[in-house]
Amino acid sequence: MAEHYEVILWSIGAFIMLLIGSRLLGKQTISQMRIFDFISAISIGAITGNLAFNLDIKIHHLLLAFFIFIFTAILTAVIAMKNRKLRKFLSGDPTVVIQNGKILEDNMKKMRYTLDYLNQQLREKDVFNIQKYYMH
Repeated sequence: MAEHYEVILWSIGAFIMLLIGSRLLGKQTISQMRIFDFISAISIGAITGNLAFNLDIKIHHLLLAFFIFIFTAILTAVIAMKNRKLRKFLSGDPTVVIQNGKILEDNMKKMRYTLDYLNQQLREKDVFNIQKYYMH
């Protein structure tokens, strides 16, 4: 029964650590994440998950790994802000999906981006007719 309480306490601690780590990394929705941000989030989540459930791993090893990932993510973001090549590598190139009022289906296919998702994002921005915004 004591292990149950330990898991509960470590789970709460892991949640707090993840919350602190998220605040340090900054606000960003999943749809706006770069690949690097996504990988960092998954890794940090796995580390805190281990903290909550793996009672055999020493706490200082998990804390060290957690803070190394946080530090690496912040450092990489700072370097990427100053280095265009690294930023391009981490973020990739933007892809145009609408040009001159025409949907570029080939670009959407390359990105595996569906017409339904495009329409959803356009509706969220109150755009219901692409042609309306195209200036002849």
